[in-house]
Amino acid sequence: VEAHSPGAPVLYGSVLSSIDPMTGSYVSGSPESLLLCAGSVEMGKYCGFPISTGGFGAGAKFPGSQASIENAMSSCTCGLVGGEVVNGLGVVDFSALLSYEQLMIDHEIAGMTVRTYQGMDVTDESLAVDVIKTVGIGGSFLAQRHTLKHLGELYRSLLWKDYIPGPNQTISDVMDLAKNKYQWILDNHMPEPLESGLKSELDRLVHEHSVG
Repeated sequence: VEAHSPGAPVLYGSVLSSIDPMTGSYVSGSPESLLLCAGSVEMGKYCGFPISTGGFGAGAKFPGSQASIENAMSSCTCGLVGGEVVNGLGVVDFSALLSYEQLMIDHEIAGMTVRTYQGMDVTDESLAVDVIKTVGIGGSFLAQRHTLKHLGELYRSLLWKDYIPGPNQTISDVMDLAKNKYQWILDNHMPEPLESGLKSELDRLVHEHSVG
């Protein structure tokens, strides 16, 4: 790419996996595929490129528990080794099927992964020892200005709510929550059109850096 178009942006992309020795088919979501993806991230680092790897794309045949477990493991592994771009959200059955429900669940997994690997600061401000002393044992932090200032740092799920249902309420299955969420998006989301002239500029950039 650099030889053809010097200065063209390059993204190191790799989705490695193994094969099932019983069937010869492609396998994703397995521990071996996670290790291979981790290795591809290290190769991208060695080459000095931004890295895209297969952080999702479950091997489960259907959306649900198995797919979510596999994708959570994949997402955490890619984040742990420093992957910068992951793909495959919502994809199951070895990338043969896209599920809107699984997409909503994977969005939550990705959000939690990103927040986890952002880490936390250990400073005088974050420890807030002075606030702890002021509130004291048995006091409440909810009315403290420091608490209000940092509330926005908490990860808040867009899919599920952590609360105890009332006597006339039922706990919804995560697949039902995911279906309701994607249906609401399809019914209510109105994409913003591109700004005037932006499409032409994007077309120009694509043409300028085209390898073909």
